[in-house]
Amino acid sequence: MREWEDHPHQTPPCSCQQLLKRSKFAAVDTIDGHIVSPAALVVLPEPLQTALQFSASSQIWPSLEWFVKQFKQSIKQWSDDNKMPFFPLQSCDSFVRAHWQQHLQAAKGSITFDDVQHLRKLFSNLVVFGQDHQPDHVMIFCPMRFWKMVHDTFFDQTVYTDTSLTAQQAHDRVCSNIPANLKRDLPWAWQYKQPLPFAYVLPKQKKAWTTARPIIAYSKSPIGIGLKAAALVLARVTKLVFPDSFDGNLVSIFHDLHRFFRGAPVDQALTFVNDDLIGFFTSIPQDRILHSVREVLQRYMQAVRCDHTHTFSVTLHEEQFPGQVFKGKTSAKQVNIQQLLQIVELSFKANMFVALGTVFAQVRGSTIGNQVSPIISSITVMMQEHQWQQDFSAFRSNNRWSFFARRYVDNRFIIFAQELRRTSALRALCDLDFYQAPVEIEVVHDNHFLGFNVDVTHRSVRFMMPKHAWQFRLPTSAGCKSHMLSSFRSRASLILQHTLPLEHVAEDIERLFHMYIKFGYSSQLLKPICDRMLSKVKRPAE
Repeated sequence: MREWEDHPHQTPPCSCQQLLKRSKFAAVDTIDGHIVSPAALVVLPEPLQTALQFSASSQIWPSLEWFVKQFKQSIKQWSDDNKMPFFPLQSCDSFVRAHWQQHLQAAKGSITFDDVQHLRKLFSNLVVFGQDHQPDHVMIFCPMRFWKMVHDTFFDQTVYTDTSLTAQQAHDRVCSNIPANLKRDLPWAWQYKQPLPFAYVLPKQKKAWTTARPIIAYSKSPIGIGLKAAALVLARVTKLVFPDSFDGNLVSIFHDLHRFFRGAPVDQALTFVNDDLIGFFTSIPQDRILHSVREVLQRYMQAVRCDHTHTFSVTLHEEQFPGQVFKGKTSAKQVNIQQLLQIVELSFKANMFVALGTVFAQVRGSTIGNQVSPIISSITVMMQEHQWQQDFSAFRSNNRWSFFARRYVDNRFIIFAQELRRTSALRALCDLDFYQAPVEIEVVHDNHFLGFNVDVTHRSVRFMMPKHAWQFRLPTSAGCKSHMLSSFRSRASLILQHTLPLEHVAEDIERLFHMYIKFGYSSQLLKPICDRMLSKVKRPAE
């Protein structure tokens, strides 16, 4: 995308027809004659073919020259930091070069720097990228088709507007939009030297690659720290205001689901609805979001009997609790309710970013990638859910073990007894306009929820096994063994924590073990992790 910054409206050339005549590209997927395909369908000699099949997160060993340069810089930095005498850098150079052949022998079979350079040359006339929900799946795109997808995404005037500003002008405006009292009272929240956020996209396969999910990288931006602090505090506020909210994280959702399945009558026939909220971030009007945030803060002040000067203590690494006393040195920061609302308002006034060499501002919804976006967008739909809970409080109290509803960001999963389907409560909740236009609900026609299969008939929650090579790092990926095995450890931990019933834990970890073996991993390295995980299984009381 950065190559197109100088000419954002100029369509890049298409070389698809020339490439498709080459035997290497004979089997790739196309749309209307343009290449849009998994890179693994390109026919190449080993190990290049294998490299394209596995995850884009696989690592490679650097070239000799790059490693020597980095090694010398690290030694010099270490010497300077520790006030050591000058270290002869030429000795570093000689040491690395003398032992490089041993490194090459140890790393034999790994993808090399030269291999990657070969792939870059081969795909120089294509765009190599991931896709929405599968960022590690290496895809190749016709640059003309990819450019059109990006262009249509950001030049959609219902969501974005071209500010006609330069990046420096926009940066200055963002900084000037920070209220004077916030600059004075929260100096830790602003990083004036950080650049304006930049945007990238994740192409959507389910939309035939015509649209993409826009991501705005706010992590290192002038207001990023302030937004993160506001997000942490608002998450705490909503837990008090909406204690029975549908919204939850993975751990709390599956904990509640396990409890529901264990409590539901065994002879009760259950069914479910799985759906997504379309345009969760980009469709909700900004004034509606602000109104919802103000309403939630007002309800919080009424609940705890405080005013807008009420202060929260928060760290940027882990959530703390209101009124907690900190002893000794602490990194906790103080934010009051008035400042909190100002930061949310600032997130809309300063929501400018760079894409295709153009500075855009988002005029509808909240930007994906902005640290405060998930919680303020969620607050808006929480208001609708809370109203439903009040309107149908008798339904909820009478059907504790016949009704379950949870939402993770924009994915909602509802379970209920079949005889409840035609009740007014369920009809209202499952109405496609439940969250009010322009937020729409799209039904998902499967039982997949947060990476698990939820079987309401058998009351089971089973991990969805990775089945494709792109879901695994290369077994010969560069790096330490611990990093190499981290995905297996994480997946096995998810099985251990969230599988129901417990009798399936050992079976599913064993299935995961054999899946990794299938894709070339060492059983000797995996087995100790399996054994440790299985030793933690809590057996049901006999």
